[in-house]
Amino acid sequence: MKLARREKLLIGGSGLILALFLIITQLVVPFFNSKDQLKKEAKELEQIIKEYNLTGAGGQDIESISGNLEKALAARGDEPLDSLINREINEIGITKNIPRMRPTEGKKQGNFIEDIVELPIEAVSLAQLTEFLYRIEKPEKFIYISRITIRDNKKEEGYLDATIRVLTYKRI
Repeated sequence: MKLARREKLLIGGSGLILALFLIITQLVVPFFNSKDQLKKEAKELEQIIKEYNLTGAGGQDIESISGNLEKALAARGDEPLDSLINREINEIGITKNIPRMRPTEGKKQGNFIEDIVELPIEAVSLAQLTEFLYRIEKPEKFIYISRITIRDNKKEEGYLDATIRVLTYKRI
């Protein structure tokens, strides 16, 4: 079947229009739709992160828990966090396993500031580490473990190394 030049141009043009239509509907439009969807999801995640930063993991902001925090700080006294940790370390008997403690202050929230102590623990048994964690974290006194990293000790088999970040609040 032989086609005239006009018919060839008509079929070629129709094919080109069809190909252009398919490219636009299958590639270009979904690209922009997914780009808009990503922007929307990013804004939602940013909002969630902002709310999380304001409220913390407990779902309450510092102002709503400040009454409980005041009571906990009064019951705990003005003893610094590193002193409380030192007392527990001495009672457990792992003083030699902690080469240093790094006390720092975190962000200010209302009339309080975060009191943070980061301490590396070297060559402790699982039982010692568990007891230390159990004795250090005291939610009733607003003392929390905010981060922990545990790894095998390379020098002594059966022992662990850990880096622990303990967080509480103190009055400004």
